[in-house]
Amino acid sequence: MHRLKLLGGASIEGPEGPLDGAIAQRQRLAFLAVLSASPTGLVSRDKLLALLWPDLDAGRARRALSNALYVIKKELGEESVLVVGDDLRLDTSSVPVDAIEFEAAAKAGKLREAVALYAGPYLDGIHVKDAPEFEKWADGERDRLSSIYAEVLETLAVQATEEGASTAAAEWWQKLAVTDPYSSRIAVGLMEALATAGDRAGALRYAQVHTTLLKEEFGVDPDPAVSDLVDRLKKYGAGAVPNLRPPKEPIPAGAEEIPEEPHAASPVSADPTAPAPSAEETTLAHAPTQADGPLGLFNRLFNRVGRQKMVQWCVAYLAGAWFLLQLMDVAAGSWGLSQAFQRTASIVLVFGFFLTATLAWYHGEKGRQRVTGPELLIISALLVIAGSVLSFTASPGSGTPSTQAEGLSPDSDGRPTLAVLPFQNFSPTPEDAYFADGMHEELLTKLSGIDSLRVISRSSVMQFRDDRPTATEIASRLGADYLLEGSARIAGGFVRLTVQLIDPETDDHIWSADFDQPLVLDSLFVIQGLIADSVARRTRTTLTPGDRDQIDSRPTNNLEAYELYLNGRFLWNQRTDPEIRQAIALFQEAITLDSMYAYAYLGVADAYLTLQSWDYMTFDEAMPPAEEALRNALAIDSLMGEAHASMGVVLESHVDIPEAIASFHRSFELAPDHATGHHWYALLMAKNGYFEDALTHVRYAAGLDPLSRTIDANIGLILHLSRDHVSAVRHLEGVTQRYPDFNHGWTLLGRAYAALGQYEDALTAMGRSVELVPWPNPILQLAWIHAVAGDSGQARALLEQAEEGFDRSDPLRRAQVHGALGETDLALQFLEEGIQIQSPTVAYLGVDPMWDPIREDPGFQDVLNRLGFRQAGG
Repeated sequence: MHRLKLLGGASIEGPEGPLDGAIAQRQRLAFLAVLSASPTGLVSRDKLLALLWPDLDAGRARRALSNALYVIKKELGEESVLVVGDDLRLDTSSVPVDAIEFEAAAKAGKLREAVALYAGPYLDGIHVKDAPEFEKWADGERDRLSSIYAEVLETLAVQATEEGASTAAAEWWQKLAVTDPYSSRIAVGLMEALATAGDRAGALRYAQVHTTLLKEEFGVDPDPAVSDLVDRLKKYGAGAVPNLRPPKEPIPAGAEEIPEEPHAASPVSADPTAPAPSAEETTLAHAPTQADGPLGLFNRLFNRVGRQKMVQWCVAYLAGAWFLLQLMDVAAGSWGLSQAFQRTASIVLVFGFFLTATLAWYHGEKGRQRVTGPELLIISALLVIAGSVLSFTASPGSGTPSTQAEGLSPDSDGRPTLAVLPFQNFSPTPEDAYFADGMHEELLTKLSGIDSLRVISRSSVMQFRDDRPTATEIASRLGADYLLEGSARIAGGFVRLTVQLIDPETDDHIWSADFDQPLVLDSLFVIQGLIADSVARRTRTTLTPGDRDQIDSRPTNNLEAYELYLNGRFLWNQRTDPEIRQAIALFQEAITLDSMYAYAYLGVADAYLTLQSWDYMTFDEAMPPAEEALRNALAIDSLMGEAHASMGVVLESHVDIPEAIASFHRSFELAPDHATGHHWYALLMAKNGYFEDALTHVRYAAGLDPLSRTIDANIGLILHLSRDHVSAVRHLEGVTQRYPDFNHGWTLLGRAYAALGQYEDALTAMGRSVELVPWPNPILQLAWIHAVAGDSGQARALLEQAEEGFDRSDPLRRAQVHGALGETDLALQFLEEGIQIQSPTVAYLGVDPMWDPIREDPGFQDVLNRLGFRQAGG
């Protein structure tokens, strides 16, 4: 039989000693503790999830609970935990629990047996990471059982005193004094017992210890009863103790009961289940009672301030806060610190002063006192006040409907950063290149799902497919701590994967492995799981149960469907019209083979969204099938963070902004390092005027995908939309230097120059964009610059050029040119045409400076109001 020990620690005792391994993990011991403590014996799964896995989403938390239950039943037996509907119950007949036995013995009056069972505080030293509600629950159980133990000890001490067993009484009082060394009432009881037993020196010695403890810990004197007893002991010796009542009649064996009328010096509750006074209540009850008057009170307060070194603490804090404020002021520009961030930091520093004063009052001298109730109340009140002030001072135009963006910074979150370089294709036929790319992308997905590991996005690492500089240079450009490279080969029904984990600072191989397996689905998933697990361990990454479930997950059980999916992703990544359409066909074939293949549905959706964003397909053609595929994917697997991000784009296209925002936030919970999701969300926020949040997320995306030229350029776009044109120009000049052949960077730079009135620079930059991509939209934006610069003739010539040889141009770009030429009616006419065809430029109406020439026109304002736009600065 196994035995669960929860007093004085936590362990499971078997016939041959304590069990170790999986069942001895703290979370599983905590699981058993919660089950054992239920008054009804039943604990709901929801309660267990809330206590032990609050940081996991519902799916991962339930998988973690199921895994814990499996391990417990495997080790302790199938009947150890019984399932009753959605509730669980620990069978204490097969797994006895010392805490239950202790409480039962105390209630039955078997007091010495209860003392023997109490090996120490409940769950002593057992803490569960990221489970604050469990810690709170455990503290409550610990205090409750400790109170019962103290009551048992006091009852035994009183019984021994009444029986004249002074030595035994002193022993019980000593045990009780250990549980609450601050109680002057207990101190008097122990001193009386020691004196009666003939140990007057011991009684005086304990009085000195008790007095010193109260003065050092709380800055108070003991109760006058202690001082009076010390004086009497010094003067009269043992005679100072009042005469005791004669012993009672002998108590029959086994009838050890709590007295109905306890001794006045030890007021044990007549109700054995009533809780004993808390340590805080006892300490407050026995604080000095003598009335010193106002002067005495002032002297005690002044002495406390000096003894706790409060002045030193506060001066040190103020010096540190002043330094931080100066540093923030100097670095605000170069670090891009927003006004809201600086305002929040200032408020936090102000309330931090009062928190510091509170901590100094209680902990200033020794730093080892217990946290008391008054201290917690003061700190809680300060935090509530600080939160209220922050909510009042938050700028309504700078945030979003959520606080997702605050503190978002991949470069400073302390996680190791891994770059998974493109796998080389060693297959004998070039047509099998999809397999190497697929294995690379699948590993990226698995490793990106590990919460404590930061993984660089695919688009950045793919730039090193053909051009592979040194490991040090790659790591420097990507900001990576580790590199993972490998190769893949399939031939003759077998697969071979070779991987190496590299330390770029030394170019040493930290770990490498070769995997030769038959080309079957189980082998592929096992290899991917082994690689992910090995990389996590060797990058000093801690795997949570949720991480483990994600690594071990299998998206399909059909090998042919899986190969079709990998081939589809390979074609989709080529980003050409015919190859994307071919990818859709492959994804749909995979769905035919496995209708529950969620990632294949996501592939269909991503392909249609790409066709629309690259102007290969109209909005009306692309959005319905994309939305249908996404809804199918999420119906199969609601935990796909990437699918929620894509759904955010679809919902935005329906102008359902609150639901789009909620979908993106769900994506961040499930896939916090999905760079594309943060990029899309940043653009959504910018279109709606939430520029600080937009910049936070686009910079986070850039940290995850550092070589993405589109994300890099769109940092400049958001600065431009927010009217910070100087910063936009500075950033976009860097973009065009890094990517001189990227027309989008030149386009945005030209627009930012024009917003500053630097028309010559604007024309040069936009001209470079037209040289690179001579399409209608860059030409129309060049025309707009000529128009705002006063060159209407050239603007009209470019308007005509934009229509020659092209099937279509964006009506909204034509509207902007006409608006800059002062032709407002024509501008509004083309604007309505663009709204009818759902031009993607419509989404920027409220914030794009290119609309400023007609922004105040009543007709344009009517359009903004009709479409519900939140304007820049609004």
